Amino acid sequence: PPAPATPSMRGRSGTPAPKRSLVRMAITLLVQKPSLAAEIEPPYLFSELQQAGIALLTELIQLARSRPDITTGGILEHFADEESGPALQKLAVADILTDPKVWANEFVGAMKSLDLETLLQRETALNQKQKESGLASLTDQEKDELRGLQPAIRALRQEISRRGTEN
Repeated sequence: PPAPATPSMRGRSGTPAPKRSLVRMAITLLVQKPSLAAEIEPPYLFSELQQAGIALLTELIQLARSRPDITTGGILEHFADEESGPALQKLAVADILTDPKVWANEFVGAMKSLDLETLLQRETALNQKQKESGLASLTDQEKDELRGLQPAIRALRQEISRRGTEN
């Protein structure tokens, strides 16, 4: 079980403060500065992540990359009639507590962290399949993938760590 929240982790009401979602942060940055989409190149590893908001994030990136001149207003107009429209309107005016000069670094860092979560999620799924049904239940392709995941995870963690020390 997770450790209980310490007083510094609690909100004003005394309940644990919500974990800031990387997906929400990335969407907020992208809605407020669509040109950030140019900071990453497809294919987007994180698009395979089973997590709320990933499909919207991927769609926003594709929209902003296909229309490099799109503005926040253009994004809101594009999504006006969709279920995500009202949420995007709120994020468009949300306070971002970092200097706009570092938004690109924040965005790329969030994307790298989502890539890491994707690799970890896939590793967990393959390990779970192996645990439940034995090694023979994995295809040769899955075995190769599982062997390659640890080095990829280590490399991505190192890259994220380096990015964090450069700020």
